[in-house]
Amino acid sequence: GVIAISNILLITVKERTKEIGIRRALGAKPSEVRNQILLESVVITITSGLLGFIFGILLLMKMEERRVGKE
Repeated sequence: GVIAISNILLITVKERTKEIGIRRALGAKPSEVRNQILLESVVITITSGLLGFIFGILLLMKMEERRVGKE
């Protein structure tokens, strides 16, 4: 979990170096750039966590239906 998110953040920063440079040239503070990257990672983490949770519940419900149906 945490290692994967760290790797995603590293890749995000490396791929967006040009964009970050342009934002800095237009007057963005380093804290604004950092906050944007952190906000994006939090949104991605929460979204994927919720999707995984919902998928897990649906999968368990389907498995329970099949188990009850066989009895």
